[in-house]
Parts: sequence; structure tokens; C-alpha cells
Amino acid sequence: MVISDSLSYYASTTLYLDHFAFNNCDVPVRAMCNPGEFQCKSGQCIPSDQICDLETDCCDGSDEDSIKCYYYSKNTFEGGLGNWKMSTDSQDWTIQQGSAMTGFYTSSAKPLKDHTTQSQYGHYLYTSFSYLSPSAKAGITYSLPAPNGECDASFWYYISDHSAGNITIFSSTAASGQNLLSTILPQTINSWQKSSVKITGTDPFLFIMKANHGVSQTGYFAIDDVVFSPGCNVPIIATPPPPLTTLTTPTTSPRSTFKPCGPNEFRCATSNICIGQSKVCDFQVDCLDQSDENKCSTLGCDFQTDLCSWYEVKPDTLD
Repeated sequence: MVISDSLSYYASTTLYLDHFAFNNCDVPVRAMCNPGEFQCKSGQCIPSDQICDLETDCCDGSDEDSIKCYYYSKNTFEGGLGNWKMSTDSQDWTIQQGSAMTGFYTSSAKPLKDHTTQSQYGHYLYTSFSYLSPSAKAGITYSLPAPNGECDASFWYYISDHSAGNITIFSSTAASGQNLLSTILPQTINSWQKSSVKITGTDPFLFIMKANHGVSQTGYFAIDDVVFSPGCNVPIIATPPPPLTTLTTPTTSPRSTFKPCGPNEFRCATSNICIGQSKVCDFQVDCLDQSDENKCSTLGCDFQTDLCSWYEVKPDTLD
């Protein structure tokens, strides 16, 4: 469940939330999922196109398991452009990081956070059409070999406003030229949104993403987390991860009670062991006293001692 609110820049607004209660809210479990669905290890069913898209949809995270997703080609732009190349359009894409906040306003016209890390320190592709001609475009391409199966591409995009323009996705082969796969209109703005396309054919091709300027004089676009499915036949050069093993005891060494855990860590209640915050409420016991999991099924939260299992998950302007 996600709770969001929109605040006006021209009015003083305060929002208070307290005493949430959940009744009969266990994760729905089915013996068998429907066609086109993936069954999480927890028994939950999600759409198959949500597997390995760099967004956790299973409550236990099994849709993003590193072994299952090994043959998916992931482009997070944390290490630069990689094999992406600029097209010959009038405007280029650049690698950017999120914006710091200054009061209610951002320090520049771009997304506050990337999609991969959900922080201002992560990276994404960015292009701006501020005060450029309405015919301005920004294209970027990725060269892929001939598909050897069902080839799907998913990605996350960000459009600043309704008049910024649109994003068009093409595949292009030497024999057939460009083929329009999708046109993305700014129906939802100022937030990361997911889109996906299917690529058909048996020839090597270029995957082309193009931002097209609208009428806005301050419009901008961002793209992050482009993922190609195994059928796209992208060479994988990383070493495969080792098989998962079941741990009976935590591998994290105890810390002194005089040293607090880091900002992204959780302290086990009785053992003073610090574990990553992502391991809390993930249906795997990491603390010997099970304190990382024993608050996850409570029916109420009065926020007297902590945030319970609530945490910031979406890139917005206020916490």
C-alpha cells in the first residue's frame, strides 16, 4: 500500500497520519498461478512481465533473484553509458544524478531521484528541451545481435509535464529500416513509470529510444533501468552468482553497543547485530532473535517507537 499527497507551492499544508491498523491482510497465496503469471516463493502471483525489471514486486523479492535474473541484460547507467550511443538528432542524452532539495523546490529541473537506487546519488539518462525548437529530438541507440528467442525490453521513464512531448521506441534493421514499437505520451508526469515493448525478427538490430520536444519551454525527460530479456541474446560477461544456500545463523559479526548501526541498517533487538535494512520483513530470518521479522505481521502501528514496517518507496519531494 502506498499513501501519497500533493502539496501546493502556494499554500501552507500539513498532513498528519497516525494509528494504522490492518486486518486480515496476509499476502494472497495460490496453489497455482494463471497463464502469464509468475509464482513468487511466498506463493504470491504477479504478472510475468514484472520479473527482473529492477523493481521488487514479490513480497519476498524472488522476482528479482540474482540467479533467476542473471541472463537479463540490465542497464542502470550507474557505470556510465556502456554500449549506448547517441543518434544524430539535435539534442543529446547525458548521465545525471538526482537533485538536492532547497525548501519546496529542486536545485535544478530534473528528477529528484533515480529509479535504481531511489536516491539523489543514483544515475539516469537525461535530456532537456528548455527553450529549444519544437522540432528538437534526442535519440540514443543500443546495438543488439539477432534474437534467439522471445525478446522483450522494459524500461523506466520520467516526463516532466503534459506538454513536454513524447518518447518513441523503434527497432531498426539493415534490411527493413526503422519499425515503431511504441509511443509514450505524458499521461502520468513527475514520477518514474514503467513501459515495455516486444521486439520481433531474426536479424541483428538497433534499439532506439527518442525523446521528442512538445510545446513546453521547460520540458525534460529521463530514462533508467533498461532491461533486455534473455531472448534478446545480449552477451553476458559477468561471472554467474553462486547458488543460494540456506544459512542457519547470520553471517554479520556483532557490533559494540556503543557504535550505532548505519543509516541503512537495522539492529537486532537482543544480539546487537546490524543487518541491512533491506533484510527486514523479507520473510527470511536474519536476526537470531527474529526481531527483523517479528514486527511485520502486526495489525497496528501507533508510531510511538518507530516507523514499524513503513518506509519511503517512491521518488517524491517530501519525506
